[in-house]
Amino acid sequence: MVDFDCKTKMVQSTQNLTKKSPKITTKRTISTPLISPVPVISGELSPASESSCSAYESYLKLPELRQLWSSNEFPGWDNEPIIKPALQALEITFRFISLVLSDARPYINRREWNRKLESLARDQVELISVLCEDDETRGSAPIVDLTSSYGEVMPQTGSSAEVWKLANGEHDTTVVCRSSEFSLLPRLATWQKSEEIASRIFYAVESAMRRCGYSLGLGEPNLDGKPNLDYDAVCRPSELHALKKGALDYIQNS
Repeated sequence: MVDFDCKTKMVQSTQNLTKKSPKITTKRTISTPLISPVPVISGELSPASESSCSAYESYLKLPELRQLWSSNEFPGWDNEPIIKPALQALEITFRFISLVLSDARPYINRREWNRKLESLARDQVELISVLCEDDETRGSAPIVDLTSSYGEVMPQTGSSAEVWKLANGEHDTTVVCRSSEFSLLPRLATWQKSEEIASRIFYAVESAMRRCGYSLGLGEPNLDGKPNLDYDAVCRPSELHALKKGALDYIQNS
């Protein structure tokens, strides 16, 4: 027999399945884990011991540097305790440049190190120029006038000087460039690896010191023909670089 109610039963069963079947959602629920803040334990960061601080200061040669900073060689110059450490910091930067360029390790990023050290040297030169500007009202700095009133080069000891003339109408201007004997910068200028960065530092000195009454005497062009600071007498680079050797120098970095 034919069940005429078959179609009706199928429709009813389909409706029942629809009511009973769960809904499928397209949204994904992501459970976010609870992040608990890290508790800060008071007293966890304790200051270093006196022996550790003393060892670190000895490693940096701070006691010897303090002796160089505190030495008063020019009693009439009030800015000596300020400018001398600044010049010695610049000289230490020259030592850093020499060390980086001498490092034979293949993985060292010399380009990045040179960029950072050159930027550091420029900032130091700019700071020194500001100190030297203020120096005009704080006593007489130890400067060296390399030319006499007749434009002749005066005899010098402990430095090298280059002299040339710039045409200035009917008169020629004698320009004197004095290079420190003991600073590392003139030596870096003669080394193929460092001559480019040394040249840029020279011109940074020339540009920064144009506002001052004298130049540093590191070997910058000194196009204005100004007197030079007695760099070797103030900075004492030979004594500064003598501090690089110590009891722990036998340890090699790998």
